[in-house]
Amino acid sequence: MAGHQAKLADVLTLPGRDDVARTLVSDAVRQAREAGKSSIRAWLPEHHPAMPALREHAFFPVRAPGILTYNDETPDGALAFLDEPRASVHFMLGDTDAI
Repeated sequence: MAGHQAKLADVLTLPGRDDVARTLVSDAVRQAREAGKSSIRAWLPEHHPAMPALREHAFFPVRAPGILTYNDETPDGALAFLDEPRASVHFMLGDTDAI
């Protein structure tokens, strides 16, 4: 947590465990406050199941352009589902080199 901003790298729970997501986000907010941080950055897809927990803790969406690149080492067509606008994927800030 260097600098003025904390980063929430991931919110991973079992499906339907909104209570766990709320607890994880609450703990992250508490830890950031205790560390003297003035803000927290979380990077989640628009339809991520933890979004309600973030909104309950006053997180707000910020649209930021970005380019996602990856090395596709899967069989042909294995990632075709990613072409669907509401594809259910789990890709978080903690999956990048930014943390």
